[in-house]
Formats: sequence, structure tokens, C-alpha cells
Amino acid sequence: MASKNKNTDILIEEIRQLFLNAANKRTLQINSEKQNLLDNCENEELKVVIQNLTVIVFHILDAIGQQEPINSINISKLTAIPKGTVSKNISKLLAMDLITKSQLPNNKKESIFHLTALGRALFELHKETHQQLEEKVSALLSKYTQAELQLVIRFLADYTKGTEIE
Repeated sequence: MASKNKNTDILIEEIRQLFLNAANKRTLQINSEKQNLLDNCENEELKVVIQNLTVIVFHILDAIGQQEPINSINISKLTAIPKGTVSKNISKLLAMDLITKSQLPNNKKESIFHLTALGRALFELHKETHQQLEEKVSALLSKYTQAELQLVIRFLADYTKGTEIE
């Protein structure tokens, strides 16, 4: 019994280490993604904007591009970013002229957001970069059986629920 626990402990430690490595790799990919955007961008004005954007701002811009017109509550739901953080970053996007803000005719309290031409150009560039990444992930995952994929799904769902910071 002790050897089984020792083997389990070794496997758990290996998984923990691989997870840390994956997280570090993801951080490097985020930096690489930004560099890839800069490398593939021909618009000098957009290059300056890209250098000043965070991952959260990219996610918010992506949500607006996918669902416009969209309000901040729906951006928050779509991205799982807290409403206060969405509001703060919406201000940055407005200041950078990547989005516009307007009110609904029947509800002056609710603001909705649209991409500007500059925002649309960035959204499209970002979408292309993500499509390339998704193709690589799909190719990787296609090597596994359905049972293995279901185990990965179960693990990631449990991990996500079990590691939430309250």
C-alpha cells in the first residue's frame, strides 16, 4: 500500500510540475503572441497601440468584435472578467480610439460598444493569430482518444473549480 501511495505521489508531483511548465509556457506564448501581432501588422498606428495593450484588453476587444453591439455586463459574462475590470479597461479602449460608446434609444443608462476602424483592424489581426494557435492545439489534441480527451476535460474542469481564489 505504501508503494502505491509513493507512486501516486510521484505521479502527482510530475503532473504538478508539468502544469507549472504549461503555465510558464502560456505566459511566454502571450508575449510571443503580442510580438507576432507586431510582426504581422503593417499599420504603424496600430503597432503603437498593440505595445500598450494587456491580455485583458485583448479579451475585451475580442468580445466586442464578436458580439457588437454589446454592453459591459455581457462583455463580463462572455470573458469571465469582473464588471469593474471591464469598465476600467473599456475606458482605455475608448481613449485609444479602438471602440465607440453609445446609448440605446430606449435606455439611456445602458451603454453599448462598437469597434472603430482601428479596433476592427486589431480585432481581425488578433483573430488570425488565435486561429493559428487553435489549429496547433487541435492538431495536438487529435492525437488522443475520446476517452483520453474526456479525462482531460474532467481534470481541467475539476482543476478550475478546485483552484478558484475566493
